Amino acid sequence: MGGAVAPPTGRVRRFRLTERDLEIAAFINRMGCATSEQVRRRFNLSEPMCWRRLRALRQHALVRSSRPLIGHSIVYPAGIDAPSVRSLDHALTATSVSLELELDGSAVVTERLMRQDEWRAGERSLWSISMPHSLGSDRQLTHRPDLAIRTPDGLVAIEVELTRKSRRRLGHLMSAWARQARYQEVRYLCRTPALRDLVAAQSMEHGADLVVRPRLLVEGCNDAGLSPWLTRRAAP
Repeated sequence: MGGAVAPPTGRVRRFRLTERDLEIAAFINRMGCATSEQVRRRFNLSEPMCWRRLRALRQHALVRSSRPLIGHSIVYPAGIDAPSVRSLDHALTATSVSLELELDGSAVVTERLMRQDEWRAGERSLWSISMPHSLGSDRQLTHRPDLAIRTPDGLVAIEVELTRKSRRRLGHLMSAWARQARYQEVRYLCRTPALRDLVAAQSMEHGADLVVRPRLLVEGCNDAGLSPWLTRRAAP
C-alpha cells in the first residue's frame, strides 16, 4: 500500500540580497522613510522589480513597511518606529528633495545622519546651530537643518518649510542663522508664497537676509523646477 503524499509546505521564496539591495537599504536608512515610488525613481526600477527588492529587504529584516495612508506604502529602517501620520508629510517631502539632489550628483546629509554623527562624536555642534536663549531659561537649545550639501561655495543647509511657524519662533531661528558661521547659505523651500514671504521678511528683520534664500517648493520635487535651483547657488 502506497504512502500518503505529504501536503505542500507552503514555503515562501527567500530572495538573495544583491549589491543594489544594499544600496536601497542604505538609501532608506539615510532618509528615515520613503515611498516605494521614491525608491523606484531613485534606482530606476520597474514597479515589479521594486516590490521584489523591497520584499527581499523585509525578509532579511533590513527594512519594514506600513500603510499609514490609503494607497501609500511606506518603507523605513528596521529597528525604528514607523513615522507618525502627523510627521509623514514633512518626512516624505524631505525625502523627495534628497532624492532629486542625489540624482543631480550631490552628496546629501540628512537630519537622521546628522543626529547619528553627533551621537557618535558626543558633540551636538557638528551640524547643529545654537539658538538664542529663551527668556528666563539658561538651557542652550540647538537646531539642525533638514538637509545639508557641500558646494564649491561651502556648506549649504536646506530647510523644508511646509507649515507656518509663529513669528517669535521663526524670528529666533533667523537670529540663529544670522549669527552662525558653519553654513554658507540656508535654502528655505516653502510650500506657499505666504510662507516664502514670511521667511523673507523675518530674515531681513533679524539680519539673516544675506544667508537665507527662501524659494517656493515645486510640488513633486521635479527636475524641471526644484533640482536645478537646489544644486546651484540661488540668486538673491
